[in-house]
Amino acid sequence: MHHAYVGGLAQHTLEVARIVINFTQVFPYVNYDIAVASALLHDIGKIAELSDFPENKYTTRGKLIGHINIGVEILNSFISKIPDFPNQIKYEIEHCILSHHGTLEMGSPVLPMTIEAIAVHNADKSSAEINAFHLAIERDTGTDAWTDYNPTYKRAIKKSINI
Repeated sequence: MHHAYVGGLAQHTLEVARIVINFTQVFPYVNYDIAVASALLHDIGKIAELSDFPENKYTTRGKLIGHINIGVEILNSFISKIPDFPNQIKYEIEHCILSHHGTLEMGSPVLPMTIEAIAVHNADKSSAEINAFHLAIERDTGTDAWTDYNPTYKRAIKKSINI
């Protein structure tokens, strides 16, 4: 639904990280290291969930396990190679990955329960929705000020004005 093009995952990941960095400046009590690391890793599981372009389809593993769970597996495979990696940091980053969709209905196995997790969730949601609106506007072939009805967002979207 968003960033579905070559380079899109990298673009989305960097957008989420930049938004989270801004959150840490506005809210200095958000732990920068945990939040930024989690932002950079939140969608790492997508590299195994989706096949390469141009096919870009869900893999069997992706369909059965999903990028959130795959992401935690990838994280843990690398952490296990770091001697004495602190469990508390591991749990905090795992939690951010597991909760980044924000709700159980949207696919998160757990709800965000830390400030860093809610920051990552909101940054992820902002990047995804703004990009999806932009793509809907960009792909609309109509000539008026509104897109056609968008079934994903259950509304028409007003096209930006150039000032």
